[in-house]
Amino acid sequence: MESMNTPEEQEVATASEPKKRNMAGQFLLGMLIVVLLAVVGLFVYTKSQVRALSEAPFVLSAANILHVPIAKINGHRISYADFMMDFSSLKSFYSQQDTGAEPVTEDDISQQVLSRLIVNTLMGEYAKKYDVVVEQSDIDAAKLELLSQFPDEATAAQEIQSTFGWSLETFTERVINPIVIEQKVGNAFSTDDSVDESYKATQVKASHILFAVNEEQSAEKAKAAAEKVLKRIQDGEDFATLAKEFGSDGTSEAGGDLGWIDRGTTVPEFEDVLFSMTAGQLYDQVVETQFGFHIVKADDVRSVNDFAAFFQQQLQDADISIYSDIANPFAKDTEEIYKKLL
Repeated sequence: MESMNTPEEQEVATASEPKKRNMAGQFLLGMLIVVLLAVVGLFVYTKSQVRALSEAPFVLSAANILHVPIAKINGHRISYADFMMDFSSLKSFYSQQDTGAEPVTEDDISQQVLSRLIVNTLMGEYAKKYDVVVEQSDIDAAKLELLSQFPDEATAAQEIQSTFGWSLETFTERVINPIVIEQKVGNAFSTDDSVDESYKATQVKASHILFAVNEEQSAEKAKAAAEKVLKRIQDGEDFATLAKEFGSDGTSEAGGDLGWIDRGTTVPEFEDVLFSMTAGQLYDQVVETQFGFHIVKADDVRSVNDFAAFFQQQLQDADISIYSDIANPFAKDTEEIYKKLL
C-alpha cells in the first residue's frame, strides 16, 4: 500500500523545490564564472607569450584557438599562428644560406614576416575592392613558372620541404597565391580611371645600342665607334638595323628594344637622359655608363597608374597595431622595407 504524505509534508516538499533549483542555478553560474576566468586567464597569458614571440606548442595552440593576433591592420587580424608558421619557415631558410658578414637575426626575420603578412592583408582589401578573382589557371601558371626551375615536380617538392619545411601545397597557398593576388590587383589598378594624378608615373619605351668597354675595346675606341654609328642614324639609317649590327648586349637581336622602363630601374646616367626625352626623340650624344657607351632613343612616352607608390602610401596611412616589440615596418622612417618586398 503506497504511503501518503500529509498536507504538512507536501507543503515542505513544495517549498524546497525553488531552493533546489536556485542552488543548481548558482552552481552552474559558479562553474561558468570559473570557466570564463580560466579563458580570460589563458587569453591574457597567451597574449603575454605572443608579445614575447614564444614558439611553445601550447602557446601556438592557444593562440590559434583563441584567435590571438600578432597585429591588426585597419581592423583586420593577422593571426599569431600564421606569423609563427612563416617565421619558422623563414628561419629555416636563412639557416641554410650563407648571408655573408652580417647574419640575419631573429628580429630581422620577425620584421620581414610581419611586413609580408601586413602587405597580404591589405592587398586582400583591394582584391575585394577590384573584385579580383583568382582562378585555378592563374595558380597553375604561377606554379608552372616555379617548377620550371627544377627538373620535375618531385624535385621541387623535395627542395621546398628541405628549405622551408613546407609541402608544395603549403608553399603554393602561402607564397604563390598571395603573389598572384598582388599581380592581379596591380593589373586592376593600372586600368582604374579614378586614380588620383599624384599616383601617376611616366614610362618610356626605349631602345639603345650598347658599345661595351672590355679587354678587346677600350673606352676611347668604344666611344668613337658609338659616335660614328650615332651620326649614321642622324643621317637617316635605320636604328634597329644598326643595333643588330653593332649592339654588344642581348637587346641587339631585338633591334635594341628595351621595352617600357620605369624610373628607378636603370642606372642614373641612363635614366636621367631617357626621362628628359620626348616620344620619338634620338638623343644627340652618346651616353656613358658603367656598361659602356649607349646610343639612346625614346620610342614612346606614356603616363601610367603607379601602383607601388599608391600602395606604399596606403600602408603608411593604415591603422596598424602590433602586439609585440616588432617595429611598424611601414612607418615613414622604415618605408624602404616595402620597396624591397614589392
